[in-house]
Amino acid sequence: MTYLPHRGDVQISHVHNLALCKEIGERLGISMGQMSIEMPPHLMMLMKRLRDENSRSVQTLTLVTRLLPS
Repeated sequence: MTYLPHRGDVQISHVHNLALCKEIGERLGISMGQMSIEMPPHLMMLMKRLRDENSRSVQTLTLVTRLLPS
């Protein structure tokens, strides 16, 4: 799928994207406090799969960048 940036879009690195997602999640968890509920098991499984896929993608990208000539 091709993404066409809109005027005024800001591109951020993968590292910054992960940091922002983590921070948003932490703040959301704090603000929800006791209101938070457990995710359904199927959604939890999908989230773990997404995390694992993302981790493999980062590892592959790291390996590829090491193999590229400087």
